[in-house]
Amino acid sequence: MRYDELIDSLNEFKLTWIKIIKEIKIDGMYFSDFIVFKKICCNKRPYTMSELSEITGFSNTMITFSIDTLEKKGYVHRKKGSDRRTTYVILSEEGMKYCTYIEDAIEKNMKKIFDKISEEDYQKIVSYMSELNKLLQKYLEE
Repeated sequence: MRYDELIDSLNEFKLTWIKIIKEIKIDGMYFSDFIVFKKICCNKRPYTMSELSEITGFSNTMITFSIDTLEKKGYVHRKKGSDRRTTYVILSEEGMKYCTYIEDAIEKNMKKIFDKISEEDYQKIVSYMSELNKLLQKYLEE
């Protein structure tokens, strides 16, 4: 089996997704900033830097860089934990408003994209991507 096609396809998907993010006008964020911010938005709870690194797959350095960017934009702030070694990242009021904007913009754009295919095809795509993710996770656990 040749895997070049799959690798190329995944890379093309990532590049296309980055273009879509830019088209949605995500306030000059890098892809990594967007992913980190989106993770924080999903649960709207404080995260440690380590948790963000774990759930995004980004290095601690990249998380720090992204949080610096998001903090400068006023979307998050840092709060020291009780043991002072732990730092929590918390959504600001402005960050909560921006989460709503991003969620609405993504919903609108995804609807434009996926309204062109049937519900059955959409479910197949979701299923295949889920299966691929499970295979990749299983590989990482070995």
